[in-house]
Amino acid sequence: MEQVPMRIPFIPQTIKVKFYLSNESADRIIKLSGNPGYNWNLPIIVSSAEGNHTFHFFNRSEGIQKILKYPDNKKGRCVLSNITYKVVQFGENKRNTCRFELKQKIDLNNGTRTCEFIQNLIISLFGLNSTLFVSPYGNPQHLNDKDWIPIKIFDKTHIYGVFKKKSSQLICYNLITRIAYTVSYAVNSVNAKAENKILHINIEGTAQNVTFDLEDATTPLTIDTNFIDTSRRLFQYAGPPHLNLYLPKSFFLPSNGNRIRNEMCLTLILLLLNPLIES
Repeated sequence: MEQVPMRIPFIPQTIKVKFYLSNESADRIIKLSGNPGYNWNLPIIVSSAEGNHTFHFFNRSEGIQKILKYPDNKKGRCVLSNITYKVVQFGENKRNTCRFELKQKIDLNNGTRTCEFIQNLIISLFGLNSTLFVSPYGNPQHLNDKDWIPIKIFDKTHIYGVFKKKSSQLICYNLITRIAYTVSYAVNSVNAKAENKILHINIEGTAQNVTFDLEDATTPLTIDTNFIDTSRRLFQYAGPPHLNLYLPKSFFLPSNGNRIRNEMCLTLILLLLNPLIES
């Protein structure tokens, strides 16, 4: 007979529980990112509507983007859909990379037109194919349309494309494959409570020349998120050492009577300046 050990191995588990006060199902609950200022590591609230941003946010309007998101990395490929995406979280500086894969058929007769088509696909994959407005607070309940801040997005560069038939390659010049979110915010004190308020968001694009192999047309994409606290005071650096030396007029136009005195004065000045010159 075999002896069965009485010790039972235990596997530690972590369970997170969140409570929501709502009459809706969990997938239809409107999630805020602060009250009212943004809380750390919560999504940035945006609106892709032309107007009535607060109304569309709280009424779950279809087809309206509500959080700032970008493509997820799935097995190395860039994927952005209604259920697969990454979220720009407040205060989180990070870099994400994935690989863009061209699956659509392309026009082999016009390289520039094909590169422009690829650029539009990449911008759509970044989630930037519409005008976006950001809520300055994590709870936009009492915001008017004028309070929502338009997000500044980079201008498209002049794209030029060339096909190389012998090598079966497509070269796209000035193709934007890297973007950076720069989020400026301030910490305001309201009723003795610190609140994070977004001031503006800039999205910058970096262009480069990309060579596509027509048999496997892929290229890496990079997304950076940077948060800047504008409420912090910058250090004021002291200027260089300054000596207030007042020389007599006779120092520059010496006479025979005070030449010795001027030579002694010049020697003293050189002794004072010597440590500054050596440093």
